[in-house]
Amino acid sequence: MGARVQIGREAQVLQCDEVPPHGNGHVSLIISREGRFAIVRQGCSLIFSDAGMGEEQFDLDEDVELLASAYLRPLSVPNFADSFAHMGAARTQNVLMQRLRGAGQVFEHLARVTGMGELTALRGKDARKVTGRFAGATIASGGREGPRFVALMEVEAGAAKDGGMAVRLTAKAEDPALLDAVMRSAVPD
Repeated sequence: MGARVQIGREAQVLQCDEVPPHGNGHVSLIISREGRFAIVRQGCSLIFSDAGMGEEQFDLDEDVELLASAYLRPLSVPNFADSFAHMGAARTQNVLMQRLRGAGQVFEHLARVTGMGELTALRGKDARKVTGRFAGATIASGGREGPRFVALMEVEAGAAKDGGMAVRLTAKAEDPALLDAVMRSAVPD
């Protein structure tokens, strides 16, 4: 089963015409070369279509299921696959953190619509020295009672065909129903 995902250059959200059943709680965040991203899960293929550019299917290790998506304005360094060579790991890490802060707005939306509270933390971790390709970030959302949803994001540059990134996000929640609510949340406006 596949989900056909299309986006134009000026589009604000992605549209998915089919969402397969939910899986095991592991999701991926795909960030394209031009700043587009989608939060996805196992279960179907993901295809981006750009106006006048034809279709591009991400070269992932496994099929994924679309959960939520939005449009990120591209930053000055669009191709993370090459940016380590051009700028070095430290500068790439800084740009990556800017991208993830933008992605955090979507997680904040998911937190609000699922009653989980506001996004309270988005902080960078020390880059993992694994062939110079990995970086990490931690996202935590919660209210006055403290974080209720924590996710560790592992980023591998160049995992997508267009030079974008594939991000594996492992979600942990105190209440499995909370995690399920996040997984079933609507696409943000």
